[in-house]
Amino acid sequence: MRGAYIKIKDFALHIRLSFFVCAAVLAVFGHLRLFMLFVLAVASHEAAHMLTGYLLGATTKSVTVSALGMSANMRGLMFLSAKSRAAVLIAGPAASFLLAAFFSGEYRLICLLIGIINLLPALPTDGGQLISLAAQKLLDPPQADEAVRRISRIAARIVIAVGFVVCVLYPFNISVVVIGLYLSHRARVDIEPNR
Repeated sequence: MRGAYIKIKDFALHIRLSFFVCAAVLAVFGHLRLFMLFVLAVASHEAAHMLTGYLLGATTKSVTVSALGMSANMRGLMFLSAKSRAAVLIAGPAASFLLAAFFSGEYRLICLLIGIINLLPALPTDGGQLISLAAQKLLDPPQADEAVRRISRIAARIVIAVGFVVCVLYPFNISVVVIGLYLSHRARVDIEPNR
C-alpha cells in the first residue's frame, strides 16, 4: 500500500496516497479549506464509532485514511451483541447529525452529507452494515448475503440516478455519481457470493 504508515503500540494509522493526491489537487484549485473541513467531519464521525466501540468493549486496531474518507478496524467488534454492534454503527451518523445541529455554514452541510451518505442502505456504509446485521438475524447466511447484495445494488443505482440529476442541475458536479459508482463497486466486492 502506498502512502504513510504510522504505528504506535497496538494502533496503526494508514494514510493512503490518494489522500495526499486529493489534498494536493484541491489545494491547487483553492479548495484545501473545504477538504480540511471534510477531513474534520469524517474524523469526528469515525471517532464516535471508535469511542462507542471502546465503551462497549471493542478496541480500535487501525484507521485507514483515503481520498474517500476514513475507516476504523476494530478488534472485538464481532464478539459484541447485535445491539452493541448496531450502537457502534449508529454512533457515527448520530455524531455527524449532532455536529450539524451545532455548527453552521459549510461544516454543517458537510456533516449532514456525511450522516446521510452513511445511512444509505449499501455496503460499506453504516446503513449497509446495519442492513447486513438485521439480515443476519432474520435470514439464513446465504439468503442474508443475497438480500444485502441486492439492497446495496439498488441503493447504488438510485444514488447514480440522483447523481445524473445533480449533473444536469449543477454542471460538472459528478460527486454523487462517483459515490454511486463506488457503492456499486463495493456491492460486488464486499459480499462474495456463497458457492
